[in-house]
Amino acid sequence: MSIQLQILDLSIDLKGAFQVLYFFITHGLAAITSLCDRVLFFKDGAVIEDVDNLQGLEHVRDEYSLNLFSAAKAMMLLAATEILTR
Repeated sequence: MSIQLQILDLSIDLKGAFQVLYFFITHGLAAITSLCDRVLFFKDGAVIEDVDNLQGLEHVRDEYSLNLFSAAKAMMLLAATEILTR
């Protein structure tokens, strides 16, 4: 298991045990899908999309958000599968 997956796993455990709030700024959509309940997409310093949950990522409408999501979709599925199948 990679270091990143170990950290994500620990973060998920802490979130559940202590009701922790995380705020991530990342281009790594694969990482946030297993940890975050809400995702904001920014472009040029402005919010262009606000998605409330993981299922909402399937319904992004902005072209920039769609491109980011499409590029990361395979990685997100792999990371989520590894975390959920432990």
